[in-house]
Amino acid sequence: MVIDEWSLNSIMSDLETAYFARLNQQQPLWNTPANSIHELAISQQKNGLNPEHVQYWKNMLQGATYGLDLKKATASTAQATIEPKIEWLELKFSPLIYQRVSAFSRLHHSSIFSVIYTAIISALQKTGDLKEIVIGTSASGRTDPYFFDTVGYLTTMVAHRTQINPEQSFVQLLEKTSQMLNESMAY
Repeated sequence: MVIDEWSLNSIMSDLETAYFARLNQQQPLWNTPANSIHELAISQQKNGLNPEHVQYWKNMLQGATYGLDLKKATASTAQATIEPKIEWLELKFSPLIYQRVSAFSRLHHSSIFSVIYTAIISALQKTGDLKEIVIGTSASGRTDPYFFDTVGYLTTMVAHRTQINPEQSFVQLLEKTSQMLNESMAY
């Protein structure tokens, strides 16, 4: 089964209900059956593309700088061939660092995700001396409450374009990034 994080929460809740019912030699009782991912796909196909959503993303990405060239930042006088290297990076914060990042995000009316996302944008901008960057991230694909209990992979990939002014502070970039993330969720 392929699921997203939201589905994992639904499954764990259902598993808890079923487990406690079975411990008491009872059948689990469900409020209502969840709608299937197949029903969601049929509903989306029937509704087709939303022209407002398409226009939003066209406006966001049209004319964006293609590609990301960080070689300039690491290039020496001799042009070396750079091999792509793909690695997994897992950020594990100590409780103290988590508290500090969380407090910083609250102070600036943001989320921890927005702070980390902005830090990535900022680091890439400084590394490549970029004027803009397009970064992809996942977003919840659950816009219809009818499918909130559906189990499946409903994650949508989105690409955010951030135009960067090197003089702006991290807090200003965070405000801009948070606004962009929040606005794009509707599309």
